[in-house]
Amino acid sequence: MLEGKSLTKHRSLSWWANSVWVRIILGIKTRDATAGFKCWKAKALQNIDLDGVHSTGYVFTVEMCYLAEKLGYRIKEIPIYFEDRSVGVSKMDSGIKIEAALRVFEIRMHYRHLKPSTSYVRE
Repeated sequence: MLEGKSLTKHRSLSWWANSVWVRIILGIKTRDATAGFKCWKAKALQNIDLDGVHSTGYVFTVEMCYLAEKLGYRIKEIPIYFEDRSVGVSKMDSGIKIEAALRVFEIRMHYRHLKPSTSYVRE
């Protein structure tokens, strides 16, 4: 279980990753780009080329939020509560954290010319 200093470190990392790193680098409005629960209109998902989404794991939701916002869609975030881990350990080691941080730059560069009127949106 995450306790005391470890829990504070975990929450600080999550806050920094979402509120500072992802939002500033990608310029998105989504408050928690790494959380997995979002409401999407069917039309938005139909118009995003899901086969073109390259990310997996933690960065998948970041890429989806960025794509949706770049294409002019709004994202409805549904707050959820995560209980503190009581068994096992996190799979998010230092290597995954570094990869996730660097992938934010890749996402920005890959979609830098994307606009709502581009061909990335299927008609």
